[in-house]
Amino acid sequence: MTRNTDKPAAVRASATRRPVVLLFAVALAAVGLGAPASIAGAAPKHGTCTIVANPEMLGRKTSCHGAKLPGEDLRDHNLSFADLSGADLSGADLRNVNLFMANLTSTNLTGAKLSGANLGLANLVTANLEDANLTGADLRFADVTRANFTDAVLDGASGLAPGPKGPRGQRGLQGTQGNPGPVGPRGSQGDRGPRGHQGDRGEPGPPGRDGFMGCTLHDHFDAFGDFTHSDCAEIHVPPVIG
Repeated sequence: MTRNTDKPAAVRASATRRPVVLLFAVALAAVGLGAPASIAGAAPKHGTCTIVANPEMLGRKTSCHGAKLPGEDLRDHNLSFADLSGADLSGADLRNVNLFMANLTSTNLTGAKLSGANLGLANLVTANLEDANLTGADLRFADVTRANFTDAVLDGASGLAPGPKGPRGQRGLQGTQGNPGPVGPRGSQGDRGPRGHQGDRGEPGPPGRDGFMGCTLHDHFDAFGDFTHSDCAEIHVPPVIG
């Protein structure tokens, strides 16, 4: 079962031909074709509302403005041309009821059973039809300006056209940045790397210069002179290689 989840005035009936159809309806009503005669000949009463049998568009008709009729069983009644504006018909049983050209302005029809009802040319301006069951209802040329069809069942209902697209909603505010998360655990120390290889032994260097260790003083007699002098003998030490 399909439900309409749009907001009020989400559906509307085409009104381009309404004046022409209204004149046609007047002609039909004049010859008794616009609204079939009521099944019951008596004038039943529901609360303070008296149902007029065999209603006429320009003559006798039900007039129950603002009547309190919640949950009433109004089946088998002819409510064409009736004035039920501002009435409380919430949860009322109006299945297959003739509401042709009825005045239902601002009427509370929340949860009402309207399957198969004839609402042709009815005035439903600002009516509340939330959760109402309109399966197979005839809404051709009905005025549903600003009517509330939220969650109403409209399967097979005729005469409704999609309403104009509403304005685009404003962009929501950007959310605030959250608090920083906790610091993660410290990582474990990595494994020690392998020991490096020992380097190759270097090549031997060039031979070093002879070392000089100075001299040792000693006295000797000069054969050519009558004197004694001192000198020293150099001692050379060969370099150590290897």
